Amino acid sequence: CYQRGGTESVPGCDGTGISGKDYCAEKKNNLFISGNNGNPSSSFPLGLCEGDCDNDGDCADGLVCFERSGMDVVPGCAGLGVYGKDYCYDPNLSSPTSSSTSPPTSTPINLISSSPTYQPSKSPTKAPS
Repeated sequence: CYQRGGTESVPGCDGTGISGKDYCAEKKNNLFISGNNGNPSSSFPLGLCEGDCDNDGDCADGLVCFERSGMDVVPGCAGLGVYGKDYCYDPNLSSPTSSSTSPPTSTPINLISSSPTYQPSKSPTKAPS
C-alpha cells in the first residue's frame, strides 16, 4: 500500500487519483511509507526504501535511516517520497557525495597544443583497398 498525501504521484501509476487516497503499487526500490513511530509494529523493522524511520534501529539489518530535509533524494531509492519523511537505505549500494564538485573556470582553457608531439605527414596516405 503506497500511502500518500494529497495527489502525490504513485510509483508505476499514471494520473493523480483521488486526493488523500492510498493505492497499491509495486515497491521496486520506490519510496514507501510503511509505518511511523513503531506503528504498525508489523511494519518494523523497515525494509529498503521504506519509511518513516527515526533512527537506524527502525531499519532492517544492514540498512540505515536516511534522515532528510524536505525532499532530499534518498540514495538507491526511486521517487520523491513524502515531504519531511525519512527512509531506510543501504549505504553499501550508494551514498550521497560528501562535497560538491569544483566550480567552472572563469576563463576558457586552450586545449590546442602550441608544440605538437609529432610532425604531420607530407603527403596523403593511400586509401584502403
